Amino acid sequence: GFGFEISDKALDLLADLGYDPQFGARPLKRVIQKELVNELAKQLLAGKIMPGDKVIIDTDKKGFTFNGVSQGEAEKKVLKKEAKDKAAKSEKENGERKEQLDELIKATKGVEKAVKDIKGSSPKPAPKKEKENGKE
Repeated sequence: GFGFEISDKALDLLADLGYDPQFGARPLKRVIQKELVNELAKQLLAGKIMPGDKVIIDTDKKGFTFNGVSQGEAEKKVLKKEAKDKAAKSEKENGERKEQLDELIKATKGVEKAVKDIKGSSPKPAPKKEKENGKE
């Protein structure tokens, strides 16, 4: 067998890729299987890991690394997750903007109605008397 050590950054990446409150731990299990177990199996079969070796699992910009060598398999998922998070944030911001706009429109209509009510309820000015020969 062999041993392994996993960094805090790698654990954070696993948590980010496998987090889905709707499905519980199943997505995390799939991420561990695909990103770690499968990669470790490939390295064992390729002779890159020998019995008694200690594998250090970490991350870089491309995804997980095994003994400092990047695998890059998680990179697409990380980018996809970031894009999804950005889209969700943008959608939330757009929803908040729509709510603010709706409130502004409602307030504007309220002001317009108040102005109309004031104009309709105010007494009309008395008609001006015509001047006769410069006298009133």
